[in-house]
Amino acid sequence: MLVSIPYGIYALEFVYLAIHAGRYQMPKASYSKRFPVTIQLPTHDERYVINRLIDSCIAMAREYGSDLVQILILDDSADDTVNLAESSVEKYRQMGFDIDLIHRQPYWEGFKPGKLRDALRLTKHPFIALFDADFIPSNDFLSRVMPYFEDPKVALVQCRWTHVNRDYNLITKAISIGYDGHHMIEQPGRFYGGLFTNFNGSGGVIRKSALEEAGGWQTDTLAEDLDASIRMKLLGWEMLYLRDIEVPGEVPPTILAVKRQQERWASGTIRVCRKLSLPILRSNQLTLRQRIEALIHISQYAIHPCMFLSFVIAAAGGLFDVRLPTYGLISYFNMRSLAEYFLTHPYWIIFNAAVLLRALLFWLVYVYALKLQHLDVKRQLRALTACGLIGFGLSFCDTIAVFRGFFGRSSGVFLRTPKYKIEKQSDTWKDKKYRLPLSKTFYGEVTLVALAVLSTIAAAINGNIGVVPILFPYLFGYLYLVESTLKER
Repeated sequence: MLVSIPYGIYALEFVYLAIHAGRYQMPKASYSKRFPVTIQLPTHDERYVINRLIDSCIAMAREYGSDLVQILILDDSADDTVNLAESSVEKYRQMGFDIDLIHRQPYWEGFKPGKLRDALRLTKHPFIALFDADFIPSNDFLSRVMPYFEDPKVALVQCRWTHVNRDYNLITKAISIGYDGHHMIEQPGRFYGGLFTNFNGSGGVIRKSALEEAGGWQTDTLAEDLDASIRMKLLGWEMLYLRDIEVPGEVPPTILAVKRQQERWASGTIRVCRKLSLPILRSNQLTLRQRIEALIHISQYAIHPCMFLSFVIAAAGGLFDVRLPTYGLISYFNMRSLAEYFLTHPYWIIFNAAVLLRALLFWLVYVYALKLQHLDVKRQLRALTACGLIGFGLSFCDTIAVFRGFFGRSSGVFLRTPKYKIEKQSDTWKDKKYRLPLSKTFYGEVTLVALAVLSTIAAAINGNIGVVPILFPYLFGYLYLVESTLKER
């Protein structure tokens, strides 16, 4: 029963945001003034994408006005990325651009938020545009975004992530749909609904004074973007989400990279939940509705332990022949008998209904996200299926990450997501550096596949068929992750 409650809460919130997302309208801004901006580019071992990133930001500065733009490359690389960046910096500096490379060695203290914190004292201008290494901002990004800061209450503007390598393979197609859920449904839904809209760490602009007033970048969490967003919101600053301004970036092309990214996001988000839940509850700046939704928002990765516990319960039910309520044909026509069963054995019914409801709503909302982008849903069915399987498969590794975030004494270790400059079908990551080793959770997933198979067989032998529908999505989800990992070796 307790496991079923979070399913309903998070599923209904997703639908609630989808309703608001369908009503989203791009806010209007005056185009009368251009504010000076510092572009910050946090990088670490990015040899394949560093020049593309710098070139795109130079083109953006040229279009916006090079006298209004400072570019800071915040690099912690331990490979030849720093040499590549230095060459680009020297070339563009001679052309008159205000560009510098800040290389921190020999340590990587504070990870990404540490770099951003250290860079604040070097930031000349009152606004900060942030782009991770795998992004390719358009030339007119600043020209379109900066007018929104004429409103002195606006602290940050976040734009929509799109995917330059969406169609590269089934993994990128599936993960793109997952990203779409956030950028096409959650963010615009929260913005239109007057709820808490957060910075995503890339593809946005922040007002420096608002950030500093909120305490700046802090290194006690791996989700520094979410952390800073909440602290600014608690001070009364406003945040905008611009769904119609796109910022292309790369999607991880391997399941190992996806897992690493998701584990970092899960751990960091839950650490923020642990840190800021009480300030949110006590806030006078937020309405009750905003506080409730904000708590759901920052605790959303808690659904993964609930999912994993659902699998454990179902596996135990199959192995030890714990029965779900079953009804003969007479029961379907005997309402008294049906009512008696429901009153005396409601838990399995609610549990099954919650799992099925969440799965159904997952499909409907992500289909809606595809429709909002005018993408052919029929052509995306395989990717939708893969996205669902990955979601179930990630429940194990993300559960571990959630517990690390909630109980860990430190912020955790920032494990970067490798970027390979995958833009078209002919590109490959297999002959490049930064290939990831097998994660420890891989062996756990293999074990869980075996457990799911044994539980399913035991349930079938004992005639306990009611538990099998719950086991199947996890069995195929863990199997999909194992198979994909082995293909990438």
